[in-house]
Amino acid sequence: MGARDQKFDRISLFHVILVISGIILNVVLANITGSMGLPIFLDSIGTILVAWQCGMISGVLTALVSSFICGLFSPLSIYYSLVNIMMALLTSGFSFKGILEKRIGKLYLILGLTAVGGLFGSIIEWLLNGEPDRFYMIKMTENFSNNMRISVFSAFLLLSIFFSFIDKVITVLIAWGVSTFIPKYVSETIWYRTLQKDYKISKDDSFRDDESYKKRRKIRVKLLVILAAEAILLTIIIAWVSVSIYMDFTRRDRIEVANGQAKSVAGIVDGDYIDDYIEERGQSEEYELT
Repeated sequence: MGARDQKFDRISLFHVILVISGIILNVVLANITGSMGLPIFLDSIGTILVAWQCGMISGVLTALVSSFICGLFSPLSIYYSLVNIMMALLTSGFSFKGILEKRIGKLYLILGLTAVGGLFGSIIEWLLNGEPDRFYMIKMTENFSNNMRISVFSAFLLLSIFFSFIDKVITVLIAWGVSTFIPKYVSETIWYRTLQKDYKISKDDSFRDDESYKKRRKIRVKLLVILAAEAILLTIIIAWVSVSIYMDFTRRDRIEVANGQAKSVAGIVDGDYIDDYIEERGQSEEYELT
């Protein structure tokens, strides 16, 4: 095995490790912030980092797997997978065009991610719950709504955008900081290999300058396949989650109704006369009065 093959093997290993690390980071932070009820999530740091350094496909994969694992602990989390995938697509697109090489580009990324997470994400959360999902956010939304004399939804939307901005500032800064430790040629090599390039990679090469129509078409086809698979997967999972939630709600509702009726009957019917009622085949005078 030549030195070039060994380099590619090391880069492939680094690629896999980075994707796995991104997934673990997303899941761990999602559970920590969720258990603490914080108004920020920090559950997309791994997705942004992988999409930035490894490209669209790896970023989308990280977002998808992270959402699926989080869905095992919180079924409603799967509804947000589309938001995470949109953030991966946005980040990889900015990276592909070289926007993130400039400082102002990172600000554009923060604003774009804020729009996706703060607007689209909060609308999904409101549609699912009819209120904020986290305890601290519920209290802040109520207070903000009362103080500003605006609707609860408007207060929730404004607060979501504000906290989403803080979340994305932290997310982008961490991803940027980690990215500075990754050699540029490693990231470019991963991009090349993901896009199925078949020529020598050098530190100064730039696939953006000589990308052919055929290669762009492959990217579009891969994107369509990923989005189609995501749509099918989301449909199946959302249907499963919806049925589970509905069955659980229905079961609890029936139990509450049954308990209420039992308590009501217990307050009227004297259990000491049940035997008499049975022996007299319903002709008990006390029960006729009841």
